[in-house]
Amino acid sequence: MQQTERIIKIWLYIYMHRQFTTNELSKHFDVSTRTIFRDLETLSSLSVPIYAEKGKNGGYRVLDSIKLPPIAFSSDEAKAILFSLQMLNKVIDTPFSTTSEQIQLKIKDWFEKYDVEEDMGVKFIYPNRGLKVKNLKQIYDYIGKKMLIMINYKNEQRKIVPIGLYAWNGYWYMVGYDINDGTYPNVRVDQIKVLNEYPGYKIPNDIMTFNEWYQKGLDDDEWIKIKIIVNKRSKDDITNHWLYNGIYSKYDKDKLMLKASFPKRHSKYVVSDILRLGVNAKVISPSSIVEKVKSEIQKMNHLYK
Repeated sequence: MQQTERIIKIWLYIYMHRQFTTNELSKHFDVSTRTIFRDLETLSSLSVPIYAEKGKNGGYRVLDSIKLPPIAFSSDEAKAILFSLQMLNKVIDTPFSTTSEQIQLKIKDWFEKYDVEEDMGVKFIYPNRGLKVKNLKQIYDYIGKKMLIMINYKNEQRKIVPIGLYAWNGYWYMVGYDINDGTYPNVRVDQIKVLNEYPGYKIPNDIMTFNEWYQKGLDDDEWIKIKIIVNKRSKDDITNHWLYNGIYSKYDKDKLMLKASFPKRHSKYVVSDILRLGVNAKVISPSSIVEKVKSEIQKMNHLYK
């Protein structure tokens, strides 16, 4: 077995077993312990987090914080990850902002070691969105621990088991299970104050996961079907998720008919996106959305009188 092949196999072995001795590796790979020591030194130089344990039953261990096995990326894959992190950094605050910075440093270090051109010629340019939320990481940790907490939200105290976080329109929201009324409130994280923790509380087994909550919201929500006449040149200016993924058909020489559906609770965001198109879009139906658009136009007209 060639040295490079053996080192890769040792790498995979120690990630699978987490704890090991040089004698164990020596027997498994049929090489001397001296060779194993050299291979471990090579892995350490590649930033594999191995540390020695002293004592009668000592040996080596891989840091418990490392959860993933080693993954090899091509230069293009590494650049794609770096580009994705550029987009992530445009959100002013995330539960793992420090981690994303560390990933960028590791990838850039990899570029330098292997003489890969770091300047990709591609940059994500977009205004930073949202607020700095001081307790975002704290809430994120509660989700992982499945911990009951007492929060104060808009002068109301509630006992909540947080199940998920999501970012929407520049704000972070927490979804949790209220143990008193069995509901799943959806609250802005920057308006939450954590008052107490209950680490010993036994969480009910039937609490929905975050994905289950999200899907149930889509299934239970009232959906609105909308028809909009859109100028062909303005089609690419639509940014609303529900409208963007609608179905287009020819209306006349310069216009398209857009048919789409969206949850009723997202109406104000859909109306806002339609207004942004100005004279290049006209809602045909339903009448409820037509009236909302008219109302907003009247408010704007009154403002400039």
